[in-house]
Amino acid sequence: MELSRGRLWMFRTIVVLVVPALFFGSLQLGLRWVGYGFSPEAIVKCEVDGQALRCNNSRFGWRFFPPNISREFTPLTFAQDKSDNTYRIFVLGASATQGVPNAAFSFGRMLRVGLREAHPEVNFDVIVVA
Repeated sequence: MELSRGRLWMFRTIVVLVVPALFFGSLQLGLRWVGYGFSPEAIVKCEVDGQALRCNNSRFGWRFFPPNISREFTPLTFAQDKSDNTYRIFVLGASATQGVPNAAFSFGRMLRVGLREAHPEVNFDVIVVA
């Protein structure tokens, strides 16, 4: 039995694209199911003294660099739920935003001080994720 030209190309496409996608997809799901690896998220849930918080993931950079040269965020924690009178601002960037070499002079800290002086009645959570 001979396949028509169209069916032959459909078969080849399935073998080349669909079968590997199914294999790697099932491998990925299987590894997640058994708990292999680590969370790739930058900010993860954590608990400190019984309080639900969000913390930085110290393994986040491992997606991009080997663990021995991967840089971490400046340690951060913030409440999982914010109050109504609070504005949460995430500052994204690179080393300049992080305040390298001294985090005391980061853009986020300057922004926090400026907002606190301009609007003392409002709470601002300025979170530097750099």
